[in-house]
Amino acid sequence: MTNVRYKVASKADMQTEGVVGLFRQAWKQQLASANFCDDEIPQAIGKTGEALVRIYMHEMAPQIRPAAFERPLGGVISSVRIRAQIDLMDEDGTIIDIRTAQAAPARVEPMQRFEWTTCSRLAEGSSGVVRSDILVMGSTPQLITQTWAVSAADVQWTDALYRLAQEAMRRGYYMPNRNSIHCSRHHCPCWRRCEQDFGGVVEP
Repeated sequence: MTNVRYKVASKADMQTEGVVGLFRQAWKQQLASANFCDDEIPQAIGKTGEALVRIYMHEMAPQIRPAAFERPLGGVISSVRIRAQIDLMDEDGTIIDIRTAQAAPARVEPMQRFEWTTCSRLAEGSSGVVRSDILVMGSTPQLITQTWAVSAADVQWTDALYRLAQEAMRRGYYMPNRNSIHCSRHHCPCWRRCEQDFGGVVEP
């Protein structure tokens, strides 16, 4: 995002090693408060992060012409007030999602499609096209891109689910989403309470 801010003003990308240096500084700050699993090696994670920054700066950053970044969104979908935020939108109206993953994804995850359909519907100037730039943290760091267009079925899904979710919240009824990519003991600090209240097992 620092590079994007710079590019909006200068119409050019920062030097790659300068961006790597920014990552390195941010990573050192995170090390002071981060908790790691027993099988995680902080130094190795940092080196992987640096490699991914270089890959993105070389392969994708030159193609991006940012029109908006870190933009908060608000609006109404199916009579439900919605707030969201996009990381980045290109001048052609493509919403760009930049994220990391442990392994190369085989498909666009359903809830990620739901999230970015929401953003596409709320963002002024959106073309309805979404691109996910996925930095894969495997044994060999790599970049995977997934591009798709919001369909009528996607719009129907957001219309239906937001209405249902609102009705459930008003009744004080919440369901655990054990299919979520964030539902794990590693990612969620509330997993013990979730098991206590709802039963089942939250995976490590």
